[in-house]
Amino acid sequence: MFLHRGKRDMANAEKYVLLDQRHAFGDPMWCQCCLILLFRYYKVAVGAYPTHSTVIVKYANLLKSVKKDYDQAEQLYKQAIQANPRHAESLGSYAVLLHGTRQKHDVRRAMQGRVALFPSRTV
Repeated sequence: MFLHRGKRDMANAEKYVLLDQRHAFGDPMWCQCCLILLFRYYKVAVGAYPTHSTVIVKYANLLKSVKKDYDQAEQLYKQAIQANPRHAESLGSYAVLLHGTRQKHDVRRAMQGRVALFPSRTV
């Protein structure tokens, strides 16, 4: 598999993740093979870039929406926020997860962090 060849092939992994994601989410009947590959690529990408908040959040969103693995998604959101406390997508996605599964005070705290970063983007 192409992932064994090192960092040069991480660009290929990212390209395949995008292709697989478009294919899997564009088709109402998700291709199980594509989803398996998509999870594998994201896991490799998070392992290769453990402080890249965007990659971590994309993987967490996938876990939350497809596998309904809220605990693993929460851990990844926290990892992304720890890597970059000012990453708005991490804060917003974590707040959405908390709103659906956890206590309201945690949601309020996460959303206040996002509002503090982008006050002009709030409703």
